[in-house]
Amino acid sequence: MAAPTRRGEDPQVSITRASANCRPDSSQAMMSSQMSLMSPLLRLTWSAANIYSSAERADGPRTEAGWTMHLEGSHTFPASPERIWELLNDPDVLARTTPGLTSLEPLGENLYRAGFHLKIGPVNGGFSGSLGVKDQKPPQSFRLEIDVDGRIGSAKAEGTFDIRGEDGGAVLAFAGDARLHGVLARMGGRVMTGVARLFTRQFFEALEKEV
Repeated sequence: MAAPTRRGEDPQVSITRASANCRPDSSQAMMSSQMSLMSPLLRLTWSAANIYSSAERADGPRTEAGWTMHLEGSHTFPASPERIWELLNDPDVLARTTPGLTSLEPLGENLYRAGFHLKIGPVNGGFSGSLGVKDQKPPQSFRLEIDVDGRIGSAKAEGTFDIRGEDGGAVLAFAGDARLHGVLARMGGRVMTGVARLFTRQFFEALEKEV
């Protein structure tokens, strides 16, 4: 578990590569052997594509099923565990504090239809899907499941949130995995690491203002 982040500090967020191995692309070897038959423009285009692909593989493994990253971190709040639990289970609070969340509509008990909008440089698009809260143990822990898709890709995420009292406040710790598909997966680990850290810091800062 990452060390708790104190007020005013960036959250501790680690993103690690998945254990899955990339499947070799036999078509690339075939294309390489045929490059002498290509026009100069085609050779340049093919080489640029492979440089980009190699950079992505260096960032983290991607398979035909997508690209997976692991996230974990924590933050210390000047409030009781009961108060943090209350805030995290309030749909209105989540709508105000979650970066990119544009809508949250109840579908049933602890199940919501969620809408998101993401902008990372030139990548700009909306997502819609479900957000579910499971395995609730007030005021200590719960599990969150998100499944969304859109024009630029899709994402499935599952994580656990644990709340414990410490020094008169509350430590919120989380750990989970997200699998990305489409444009999101092709962006690679370096970009998504920065995005995840930014969004996590923004969420913690916004949630602390609700305290």
